[in-house]
Amino acid sequence: MTPGTGLKSLNKHRGTKSTGSKAALLDAVKKGARVRYIMQFNSENKHLQETDNIAINGDNIGAMHVRSVGVQPVSTSSAEYQFQAQLYWWFTIATTTGNVTMSR
Repeated sequence: MTPGTGLKSLNKHRGTKSTGSKAALLDAVKKGARVRYIMQFNSENKHLQETDNIAINGDNIGAMHVRSVGVQPVSTSSAEYQFQAQLYWWFTIATTTGNVTMSR
């Protein structure tokens, strides 16, 4: 994977491929490529996750992100966020099969 080209394979929830090749992503990961992925919870709530750990199981990849904290939009701005009053860490594992596990 060359810098700036992004992920080689993207999957929607439940593993439906939306673009790219899982084989190309697997090859890039094996060569040490950094992986980022987007978690979309609704039409307005998206998070770009930088992968902290990667697991390979056959031809599937699991990407773990462990550095997110609870935030909320600032009421006077459409572009700013602030920490929630009851602050918490949350963790995700997203896989090329489309499964997502979240814990906080």
